[in-house]
Parts: sequence; structure tokens; C-alpha cells
Amino acid sequence: MSEVEMNRLILIGNGFDLAHGLETSFNNFINYCAFEMLNVISEKYKKRNIDNHFLVSNDIVDINAINENAENLKTILDYVRKSILFNDLEKGEESFIAKLEERFSYFNLDEKYAKYFTDRNYSKQFNQIYSDENFHEQFKSFYGRYGQTLNYLNCEIIKNKLFKFIFYNCKVDKNWGGIEHDFYQTLLNVERFYKEENTQSKKIDKLNKEFENIINCFIDYMKTVVSKQKTEILSKIAKHLMQPVNDDEISTQLRDPTDQRPIVIRRHMFLNFNYTNTVEKYITKSPVNIEEKHDPTHVQIHGRLEDSASGIIFGYGDELDSSYKELEDKNDNRYLKYSKSLRYLYKNNYQKLLDFLEQNKYQVYIWGHSCATSDRVLLQTIFEHENCVSIKPFYYQDEKGNDNFADLCANISRSFTDKKKFRDLVVNKEYCEPLT
Repeated sequence: MSEVEMNRLILIGNGFDLAHGLETSFNNFINYCAFEMLNVISEKYKKRNIDNHFLVSNDIVDINAINENAENLKTILDYVRKSILFNDLEKGEESFIAKLEERFSYFNLDEKYAKYFTDRNYSKQFNQIYSDENFHEQFKSFYGRYGQTLNYLNCEIIKNKLFKFIFYNCKVDKNWGGIEHDFYQTLLNVERFYKEENTQSKKIDKLNKEFENIINCFIDYMKTVVSKQKTEILSKIAKHLMQPVNDDEISTQLRDPTDQRPIVIRRHMFLNFNYTNTVEKYITKSPVNIEEKHDPTHVQIHGRLEDSASGIIFGYGDELDSSYKELEDKNDNRYLKYSKSLRYLYKNNYQKLLDFLEQNKYQVYIWGHSCATSDRVLLQTIFEHENCVSIKPFYYQDEKGNDNFADLCANISRSFTDKKKFRDLVVNKEYCEPLT
């Protein structure tokens, strides 16, 4: 009996890295920055050179505020302790103050803390405090209530206004797509956001520069922390690769009940939206390498950590948004500097994707990608292509059985202009399963 051949396109998002234990969430990055702010203060107070610290070199932290108010630092914790009654503390804040005190304990440098603060290898004690997943939320909550004191008696430590906005509006479940959305909304309202600048030209230049500095900090975090973390192949994900295509997963308009021929996947493409290469282990050690006539294609559509900052694509990709034309109509290319569509033209990765889409009918697997609107134009190209016959989301499920299938499908729907086609192509939950 002859076979029906088709291809499979696997979308790799940040949830894939998180499933492998990598600290690649936006909150991981924010926690790291929050902690490093305290490290900058510590090092500066001890009169050490911090010019090369990534928060300083990228103008995230205002070093002048630290210089001008170094003596005032000594009064901060005493002021907080005297000003806050125990009953005023929200849940978790008492332990947070203890952690904050520990970070500022260099004011009484005994042998224990002198060693602790001069150890730049991130000791076990440091990692234990830093890895507290609630640290950022406590820091933000505490800052919101007592920020006037923690701002060094009304002196700002965060110099980058965009970073400050993102930092203090960060939610636990916010993903990278949400951050790109924040940048996009700021871009649309840049005139009001940078009121201190007296010309529109200065406003857009400042926004682009601050966003560039945030990207540089993110790359530093990924190279310093994430790249050193180890991953292993997860057997359940490996099994997903070898799953056959069932008739119930195929578009009803393309399904032929009288056709009993088996469906065989002939080629795979891994379209990786991450900057890491976690999926490489699955590609090199998977049986698909043996069964396919051609090696599976791995495309890191947004760049790799090994690339320079200019090779990393980070920005907005929602040209379908009604406000996007406003940016185009300004006739100022600076507003389009971080448009993903334009950045795709710098390399041939996008062309590789288009070539794959044109080869044959294909099924889409979604592994850890939120399908947020920050990638909507690219996703629409994939989902609404005439060769797309199936979209199968592998959802996240927590220990209590709660999952994000509904949210994932809602996000997918935003990449369709034809909602009837959306309902036809997306595999219903009965035939889907969690990624891990």
C-alpha cells in the first residue's frame, strides 16, 4: 500500500527551555537584575571599580546616585526597622527584610561577610537566596510601599526609564512576549513616556537606546547564568517526535475517509524561537535522523547566544495590529528599528522557513511557545499557509492538573484572519497532551 507523505514543523518556545530546568523566564532575569543592583551598591560602597558591571556599562543603574549618597546607605535599614510596625508587614516581607539586611551587612564587615561579599563565584549561600522564586515579587512589593526610603532618600538607582517601567510592572506569569508588547506600547506612546525630552527625535532615540541596553543585559544574563546550566533529554518529549499523524488531527476539509493509506512524516523542521540550543540534543540523537533522507533542519529564527547583539532579534512582530500603520505613517525609520519583519531580512532563516512551507503539506507541533502577538505575523504565515493541514498544541500542565490549553488556543486564534480555518486546523484537546 502506498503512503501519504507530509512534513512536520515544530515550534520551539521558551516553555521548552523551562521544561528542561533552564532559568530563562522573564522573572528569572528580573530577579537576577534585582540582586545585582544590590551587588553594585555593595561593590561601590567598598570603593571597588564597577564600571564594567553589566548594569553600569549598559546604563541601567545610576552610578552617580550611589556616589552622591553613599553615606546615606547606612541609615536605610535602621529607618525601615523604626518606621515599619510588625503588623504592617505583608506576608513574606519580614523574611525579605532579613534577606535585605543580609545583603547590606557589609556595613559591619566581619570575617564572615567580608569573605561572602568578596566571593564573586556565587557561593552556595548566594545562590540559595537568589534562587528564591518570590524574591522579585517581595522586592517589588516592598519597594512599592517603602520605595522612597530604598531610593536612597529620593535618589533613583534605576537610570533606564523603560527598564524601571518593565521592572515594577512585571507579573509572575509575564513572559517575554509580554515584555515585547510593553516596548511596543511604549513606542506608540513615546511622546508621553519621555516628557523630560523636548523633541520627538530625542524621545524615540532614547527609547531605542534604552531597549538596546536591556537586550544587552539580557544577553549578558543568558551567557553568564543560563549557558552554564545543563540539560538532559526528556523521554516524553523524545517520544512526541515519533508520534504518527492520526486522521483525527488532520483538517476535515483535507481528510478523505475512503483513503486508508498511512500518513508518514518525511521531513522535520525545528523552528526555534529561543536563543539557546537545548533542542539540538533531540535532533542529533533522535531516530528521525535515521529515518529521514535529509537531516532535520534546525532554524533559530531569532538568533543564537553565540551571535553578536546585532544578530539577536528582539522586538515586536505584530503588523496586524491596528496601530502598526501609525508607526509606518510617521515616515521615520527609527520607529521600525525593532520590527521583527525587517530584522528577518538580515539572515536567510526566514527564507529557509518559507522554502519548507512550500515543499509539501505539513503538520505544526507547538512545544512551549505561547503564540503571543509579538510573533503574530510569522505565526500567521505558518498557520494560514495552504499547505498547513494540522496544528497540534502541546500544553503546559501543573502538578494540580491545571493547564494552559484554553489560553494557548486563544493566542493561536489571534494569528488567524479566517476563524473557520482556525477551528478546522487546531487539534481538539481530546487528541492533545501536555508537553512533559
